[in-house]
Amino acid sequence: MILLFIVGLTDGIGQVTWGTLLQRRVPAHLLGRISSLDFFVSLALMPVSMAVTGPLSQLVAPREIFIFAGLASPVFAVIAWWCGRFWRDEIAHPLDEGAPQPVAPQRIRAPKHR
Repeated sequence: MILLFIVGLTDGIGQVTWGTLLQRRVPAHLLGRISSLDFFVSLALMPVSMAVTGPLSQLVAPREIFIFAGLASPVFAVIAWWCGRFWRDEIAHPLDEGAPQPVAPQRIRAPKHR
């Protein structure tokens, strides 16, 4: 239960980071296409995972499936990070580079009544 709480608490961080990276690193004229492809692939793999997990649960206890999935996910994430050379991209294009600068708040003056 504690782990589920931690995942729920931190899952949004990954989603916000991914959305920010898409908007910052994908050219504006391709953003719609890339976002659609990203969403499509995510949804397309869901039925595949269900089709594999159903029969697998007849051979292996669900607890072992969840443990394997929980351990395999970070391993695959590190492999993708390393093979995709994301670490080089992070160094070459830091997110604070070219970020819009905050605008100083302006005082709004009430109109003078005559």
